[in-house]
Amino acid sequence: MTDGLRWTVIVLMCALLIGYGFLNRGKMAALLENYAATTAGRSALDVRISSAAGLNKHIRLPESDVFDMRGSRRVSFLTLADAEYQQLAQQGDISVNGKKAAFKLGVDGSFYVAEYLDRLVVVTREGDTKTLAALLWKNRIATRDIIHCMDEKLCSNLKVIASWGRLEGPYADSDIVQERRALPRGRWGVAPQTILRIQSKVSTQLLIQTEMLSLAPDNKVTYQGSLLDGRHIAMRQKTLMMGGKILFPLADQFKVAVKPGNNDIIIRYSKADAIDQRAVYYLALTVRPAVN
Repeated sequence: MTDGLRWTVIVLMCALLIGYGFLNRGKMAALLENYAATTAGRSALDVRISSAAGLNKHIRLPESDVFDMRGSRRVSFLTLADAEYQQLAQQGDISVNGKKAAFKLGVDGSFYVAEYLDRLVVVTREGDTKTLAALLWKNRIATRDIIHCMDEKLCSNLKVIASWGRLEGPYADSDIVQERRALPRGRWGVAPQTILRIQSKVSTQLLIQTEMLSLAPDNKVTYQGSLLDGRHIAMRQKTLMMGGKILFPLADQFKVAVKPGNNDIIIRYSKADAIDQRAVYYLALTVRPAVN
């Protein structure tokens, strides 16, 4: 290839690149932002929020590279204007990387949350500051429910359900909502009672163990149903400091006789939160065949 031909090819390639850039100039800002985020070791979430009141906002949230001991990754915060917060709180919708979810009022009424399989997106206010933040749970998909059946043959004949809260957590020590900071995977039991329903295909005896965290130090948990016997398990650690709050570990074990059909066990609590009636946070409910 002669020098003249070589330079002609180089000029044509440069012209093609310039033309491509001109035709796609609307995408260049996003491409440059993605490139900057990638070179910094962070990807960016594509977040779109809207509401019936007319809010329509497109945000790119670069993920932080900070992981806590439970494998959660915090995504950077975005400060919202007062009008944006009010509009989003009124029938607001959010889309993260193309997946839509509706905001729901949180437990204590002070925040709104959109829940995905692998992340939570929270809009909250602290004083005059309104923020949007997202939490990505690295291990959320792999973590199973808190009900554990320990015998394959037994499990094929049983189904255990309960009238407790949704599966949530684990939460970071620095979670935006103070009440749930550092809580592991679990479900809330709400006063005055939780109904534990065991759907069985056969008559048998089961050994059931519950592991819980109580909000109150003297919370008495009682069980009513076809129980054969039961006992409280003494905890070596009487208190746990989690996320700046003190919680009280509890564990119970009881034997129950079940018949074909529905078998209900009523779990009652003597103490609960005065506002939302949360009583205990269930960490695990384990079912085994009873040994006579």
